[in-house]
Amino acid sequence: PSVFWEQLVSEAKNTTSGSVVLFVHGYNYGFERTCRMAAEMQRSLQGRARVVVFSWPSNGLASDYVRDQADVEWSVPLLAKLIRQLGARIGRDNVQLVAHSLGSRGVVFALQRLGLEGARLPVIERLVLLAPDFDTQSFVDLLPGILPLVGGITLYASGNDAPLKLSHQLSGYPRLGEAG
Repeated sequence: PSVFWEQLVSEAKNTTSGSVVLFVHGYNYGFERTCRMAAEMQRSLQGRARVVVFSWPSNGLASDYVRDQADVEWSVPLLAKLIRQLGARIGRDNVQLVAHSLGSRGVVFALQRLGLEGARLPVIERLVLLAPDFDTQSFVDLLPGILPLVGGITLYASGNDAPLKLSHQLSGYPRLGEAG
């Protein structure tokens, strides 16, 4: 772990912004697919930040939605610890968090956990939620506790996201990332 942190801090300092982007993948994303997405994100940043992946143990199968939901929730303590460490080692103003789909569930719960643990505020600069698979009303209820932990929140919604439609059907409630 010490070598990882030394290298990450050094890599972040060598970017034009001094920042790290923590990427948390969504449902139906195995490790290899997640790494390809992160590599593409790294290329697109063109030296402005260093990308770090938090890969929770998704089964990577479309048929395993319920298992993936349990797996991302199981990962919350580890994700909260990583977010806290990134803020402490890289600097809170230099940590951006990008979460996709079901990964947003883990991120929201990790931020809630940090708030309950009395984390120093804010813990990250920006939270970006890409088609978040999270109950809309639950997010609204949790938002007052999450807002002080982030410098800002950006939400991207989609009207054509098949996993969000499936999640809506399974839960019976609208998802935060659904457009409309």
